[in-house]
Amino acid sequence: MKLRRILLSTLTLIIMCCTISCSDDTTNPTTDAIVGKFTWSQWMQQAGWANYTAPEYTPADSLISALQANIDVATYQFIIFGSNWCHVDCEPMMPKIMKLLELVGYDKDSIAIYGLSRDKKEPADAIAAFNIKYVPTVVICNGADVLGTIVAESDNKNWEQQILDAVSK
Repeated sequence: MKLRRILLSTLTLIIMCCTISCSDDTTNPTTDAIVGKFTWSQWMQQAGWANYTAPEYTPADSLISALQANIDVATYQFIIFGSNWCHVDCEPMMPKIMKLLELVGYDKDSIAIYGLSRDKKEPADAIAAFNIKYVPTVVICNGADVLGTIVAESDNKNWEQQILDAVSK
């Protein structure tokens, strides 16, 4: 009976560990959530991550050129929904997104970043306006028109192409 209880507890623990991702993770108690609207400079000061530069990421010159040809930096707005407590997807992906947008010509501090609580809420409720379910998510707007919503999770190998597709419509 005792062995059965230990096996059941171990199996439960294994299942829990295998199903956690930043899409659903509200259980990481080691990082306090920063919540609200931020610039990239503010995010870097408060998120508590080890790296914000994505040194291993170098987007292709052809991608940068294509994005520059299709994006009007003066009118297109990028909004990023993320969480500093999301170490699996947001921590590696948000610096890559910011690096790409900077190479395209954006001032990183002109990009709106919404930090979400563990239950995926933020005071402005912009998350509800864009129906955000996962982090990080990039929303691309031209004025009031939403051109695209890209979930840039670490396992999404097509996020760059999805951004290009959204701005090339």
